[in-house]
Amino acid sequence: MSVDTVKLRSPFLREEVAEQIENRGMLRQGIDLKTGEKIYAFTTVKLKGMYNSTISVKVERSLKGFMNRKPYKKITPPFVTIECSLHKALLGHNILGGTMQFLPSVRWLIQRIEKQLGISLPQAEEWQVRRIDVASTFVFQSAEEVFRWLNGLKFETNQKIQTFGRHGISMVNSLTALKLYHKGMEFKKNDLKRLKNLLDKTQLHEMQLVADSTLRTEVEIKFRKLRHDYGHEPVVSDITMDYLLHTYNQQVSKFLNEDGNHGWVVREVTAVRRRLSKEYGQRRANSLFNVWYQLATLGETEVKKSYCMPTYYEKIRLLKKAGCSWHNVSLNEENQLPTNFTLFLDNKRIKESQSPIVTEMLKPFQG
Repeated sequence: MSVDTVKLRSPFLREEVAEQIENRGMLRQGIDLKTGEKIYAFTTVKLKGMYNSTISVKVERSLKGFMNRKPYKKITPPFVTIECSLHKALLGHNILGGTMQFLPSVRWLIQRIEKQLGISLPQAEEWQVRRIDVASTFVFQSAEEVFRWLNGLKFETNQKIQTFGRHGISMVNSLTALKLYHKGMEFKKNDLKRLKNLLDKTQLHEMQLVADSTLRTEVEIKFRKLRHDYGHEPVVSDITMDYLLHTYNQQVSKFLNEDGNHGWVVREVTAVRRRLSKEYGQRRANSLFNVWYQLATLGETEVKKSYCMPTYYEKIRLLKKAGCSWHNVSLNEENQLPTNFTLFLDNKRIKESQSPIVTEMLKPFQG
């Protein structure tokens, strides 16, 4: 698992530091034309990571939020908000090899911004974390195999879940967001053009080949969840990789209704029937197998219509407890996809290792 997009807020800055940043950026402001009142004003500076990836630096002088369910705005000394993909800032792309070291990566990022702007910023440990995305990549045999796996998911469709053709799914709520997508199409759309003038054709071709057979899973952890989990507004030094790993697996489990032990999950007809009989006895197993079969063929949305909510969720709970998955089931027992594949981070197909380039870049920022 690697760290990707981050959004960080600095402690308050001296006015002269803020002005130095603003002199390099673009001022954006909103004016109420009826009263002439300035509603907001901030300056944004676009800096460069590796291979011209973008690092956004925004200067602000007010805090907004809600207190007792009422919005408020508080004028403050200046501060900056940084937002970027750490993976792209370090490597220029986010196919494979991203950073697995959060604090050293933020230290590297802060120093890079300081050098580009010629300023001194607060220590990385003191910055407030407003958002952090973690990602995992899974390598399949081909793009078609990635599409088959995505299309074999039998999740419940609702307003929180969106699909993007055959190649992507997203689930968004107020605390987190989960995205699953074919990396090849995303790389071709968003990064290939930027890299064309920076890398040779052979390098680009090799990167596209890897991306074409890759499924990428991203979990966005929003500020509300970070604050809830830590009990305060967390800073960079609070965030651990163990916490990020736990949150990633938690969100995947909620989406798939599977647990994290891929050796325990079964999804073939015979294996499911055998597992249910072992766990619950023949009579109860027959009832649960009927629900599982409907889920595997019709999907969660249709099956949910046939039961009252308490009964439906109890059936789901028992199937999940027994390790019976209804995603990517081949009812004729000839599934070409590995039956024990899941998105959890103990999976053998996961392609997770920090790039040696990143490791070398972060050496000065350890400890």
